[in-house]
Amino acid sequence: MICPKCRKKLNNGLKFCTQCGEKMKKAAPGKRLLKVAGILFIIIGIAGIILYIINIIDIVNNYNVDFSLLLSSDMIIFFIPGVIIIIISIFYIFMGFSGVKFCNNTEKAKLLKCFALILIIPSIALLIFSSIITKTFSWISLFILILPMCFLVGAQMNLKAKGAK
Repeated sequence: MICPKCRKKLNNGLKFCTQCGEKMKKAAPGKRLLKVAGILFIIIGIAGIILYIINIIDIVNNYNVDFSLLLSSDMIIFFIPGVIIIIISIFYIFMGFSGVKFCNNTEKAKLLKCFALILIIPSIALLIFSSIITKTFSWISLFILILPMCFLVGAQMNLKAKGAK
C-alpha cells in the first residue's frame, strides 16, 4: 500500500499513514478486473485501428488502386465496415482508459457498468451472427464477449462496495 498524500510505502491493513497521518482507503474490490480488462481494451482498440490502416495500405499498394478512386461514391460502401471498426476501436480505447483511470473509484462504478452493458449487446450479436454466417463457433467473438463481461463484473463489485445496486 502507498500513501496517496506522502507516497510512503506502507504495510497492508493500516488505517492511517505512519508518516503523515493520512487516512488510508481500501482498494475497490473490482479494481483488478477493471484494470486488466481496461488494458486489454486499449490494446485491442489500438490494434483494430492499426490493422485497418494496414489493410487500406495493402489494398492501395497490391491492387494498383488509385486512392482517389477509393473515395468515390461507388466505392464508399466498401468502407462502411471499416468505419464501424474504427468507431468501435475508439470506443474500446476510451472504455479502456476509463476502466484503468476509475478502477479504484467506487463513485464511477455506475458509469463503468453502463459502458460494459453498451458493449455486451453488440458483442452478443457479433457472436451469434458470426457463428451463423461462418457456420462455426468463433473463439475471437467469445473473447470479445467475455472481456466486457469481466469489466461489468468489476464495476458491479465496486458498486456493491459503494452500497449501490
